[in-house]
This record gives sequence, structure tokens and C-alpha cells, in this order.
Amino acid sequence: MASSNKKPSRKIVNTNFGTKGPWKVVGGTLKRVGKGRPGKVGNLFSMVAEKIPYNFIEEVRKKVIALRAA
Repeated sequence: MASSNKKPSRKIVNTNFGTKGPWKVVGGTLKRVGKGRPGKVGNLFSMVAEKIPYNFIEEVRKKVIALRAA
């Protein structure tokens, strides 16, 4: 079996956008678990979103604008 190139990470949830039916949308970061020097590399994106249900689009938009203003 081929080895995976992915390093282990830990999910940290900072923001809860809400829950509707089976969907729950949260915001957070992934922190590296292993050794290394991540401080030498800057962030490529300030925010990334994927697979957001249409029901949450307006709540996410409002929260993102509020987070950027803060």
C-alpha cells in the first residue's frame, strides 16, 4: 500500500454559523500536529469554504463580513 503524503492535523472550531436540519456549518482552523517550521510559510487564503448548503449562504455571508470588519 502506498504511503500518504498528508501530515497529521488537528481541527480547531472558532465560529459556529448555525444548524439547520442535518447540516451544521462551523468555521475554524487546522493546526499541524507534527514537527516542522510552519512559521516560515504564510497563509495562502484568508478564508476557504466548501460544500456550504444553500440554506446557510446568507448567514455565512453576514458572519464573514462581521469577522473581516473586526
